[in-house]
Amino acid sequence: MCLLLALSASALWGSSRLSWGEDYRSQSPSFDIDAYESVPVVGADMLPALVPLALFALAAIAAVIALGGLARRVVGGLVAALGLVPPLIALAERPLLWGHALGVTGGALMVAAGTLLVVRGHRMPRLGSKYRTPKAANESTESEPDLWRALSEGDDPTARES
Repeated sequence: MCLLLALSASALWGSSRLSWGEDYRSQSPSFDIDAYESVPVVGADMLPALVPLALFALAAIAAVIALGGLARRVVGGLVAALGLVPPLIALAERPLLWGHALGVTGGALMVAAGTLLVVRGHRMPRLGSKYRTPKAANESTESEPDLWRALSEGDDPTARES
């Protein structure tokens, strides 16, 4: 999933730098047809959200690694929803150039990564969880009020046998 997000960020950033078409701009204030020249329009001009979406995909990598459970599924839903933006806008433009195609690919990769996060994200290990020993996991299930209650009753919870 993190690889899909990294590839998506690369594709979206690349799409923002490639040509999405051309525009005609005048070199002089006159309305003479010969005074206009063809200028390529890059993806960042046509769809300014490409670079922020690429940065969001990179930030989602950190979120996927650090978060777990429901929070990871929420991030997956956001990734999938925002991944629909570039394909919808790029496919509305004609003709389909390399910039469009790369934007569609980046968005599709975001949708795939987001869908995987929603479906399977809760099964992935959380940051640092593999370094917990089974004993530490069991000890963390004991609540603090139980330990205080044991102390109040004269029982030393640190002297218990494991």
